[in-house]
Amino acid sequence: MTDLHAANRTYHVAQSHMELLPNYYRWTYGIFRPWLAGTVVELGCGAGLGLPAYVDRATRVLAVDHDERLLERARAVSPKVEAMKADLGAAHWHEFDGVAADAVLMMDVLEHFADDMAFLTAARDIVKPGGYLLIKVPAGAARYSPMDEASGRYDPADVRSLAARLGLSVVKLYPINRLGGLAYRLKNNARSNFSRSFARWQLQAINVGLPLIRLGDMLPVSEGLSLAAVLRKPA
Repeated sequence: MTDLHAANRTYHVAQSHMELLPNYYRWTYGIFRPWLAGTVVELGCGAGLGLPAYVDRATRVLAVDHDERLLERARAVSPKVEAMKADLGAAHWHEFDGVAADAVLMMDVLEHFADDMAFLTAARDIVKPGGYLLIKVPAGAARYSPMDEASGRYDPADVRSLAARLGLSVVKLYPINRLGGLAYRLKNNARSNFSRSFARWQLQAINVGLPLIRLGDMLPVSEGLSLAAVLRKPA
């Protein structure tokens, strides 16, 4: 896993950029809405920018992060949200003892852990039988660049292999944000978080243009900036 103290030096800046994209959060989290019900655990929730997209469907949300300042913001989203500070790089996740989640959500989190199999094993163990792991990761291992030094990229075959090793079935697996994938190709030499490579006015323009960007997923113009996966634990 990336060093948490080093990550914290840029984490808040990235969050301040991403909060300019509420339409992006409604879109990407909305992909998983059909499975976000009952008890939901969101790992690496940050400031909870995606919580409004699904908290109405949940009966309880455990919002998990390592930064207490960001968790304060997540906690304020809804009375349903229970903010939990945890080191997800630890060998054992004792904080989740007794938790049986209907869904565990990971939005651009998995790629930050060197041992993704160990991370997913711990996440799977939180899910009740018949429940779901919902994962969004950067797509296209061949596109790895300086911008990805703190994380990684996945091909569909990588996700299917992890699911098989975990004993999970693949319900859905598909690319999203094809136009974003094209933009990444133009910026992938930047040594920066992808969102921070845009000026604030550019992010605001992207937020307005999100309906057109979503339509871009109907075009075979790129393999997509991200992969969305719905994995199910056997009942």
